Amino acid sequence: MNTSPNIPASKSLPKLFGVDLSKPPMKRKSKSMIDLNKVPKKRSASVHWTEDEHMRFLEGLQALGRGKWAGIARDYVITRNATQVSTHAQKVSLASAIIDNLLRV
Repeated sequence: MNTSPNIPASKSLPKLFGVDLSKPPMKRKSKSMIDLNKVPKKRSASVHWTEDEHMRFLEGLQALGRGKWAGIARDYVITRNATQVSTHAQKVSLASAIIDNLLRV
């Protein structure tokens, strides 16, 4: 039975602030719910390069040249990936430049 005298039973309810009142409310995610795909992964602790890894890096650098980080990682420093080899090369290059500048003085 229709409780409102002005609205026939066959008509839907009007929208209020853009919300259709005839439809059930949408379920919303609680603020406490976490999307596990969006949670950043925790970085593992940095592990220093061993003297053996550094020596193999230098051998690979001499054999393959700069920029061949994937090859050096695959063939020489198999305990590290290409990104780690590249980062190590940047640090070695920076340290070498600093030492060269100190020796010029």
